[in-house]
Amino acid sequence: MFLKNINKKFFKRLGKGESSHHGKTCGRGHKGQKARSGSKISPDFEGGQTKFFKRLPKFGFKSKKNIYSLNLLKLNNIPFSIISIYILKKINYINKNVFNIKIFSNFFLKKIIFYNIYLSKFLLFLFLSINFIFIF
Repeated sequence: MFLKNINKKFFKRLGKGESSHHGKTCGRGHKGQKARSGSKISPDFEGGQTKFFKRLPKFGFKSKKNIYSLNLLKLNNIPFSIISIYILKKINYINKNVFNIKIFSNFFLKKIIFYNIYLSKFLLFLFLSINFIFIF
């Protein structure tokens, strides 16, 4: 008969007189932000001081492009006139995981058309000076 109330958890009866020790202000104290109804302060609030996560430097999510570099002298041995990443992958000249190629050299030997490939600045100006064909 008395055992059914044994697991009952008693809750605070707020505002039910001073003798309950939770009367009048109901344990909230006098005035202030926390005493108001509906008030909720975020856990990262530091009283107006700049938040901790804002004081830390930003990091992460800066992935570099993995650029594979090739010398133009090696490309002159290839029997194709148009060179693209797809062709270089098909003849197993570069790895299948490579998505960006940059070609560098300080001279060129034969006419090659580059398709969707980065060139070094020197090569770019060298090719532009002789009206070379580019396809982007």
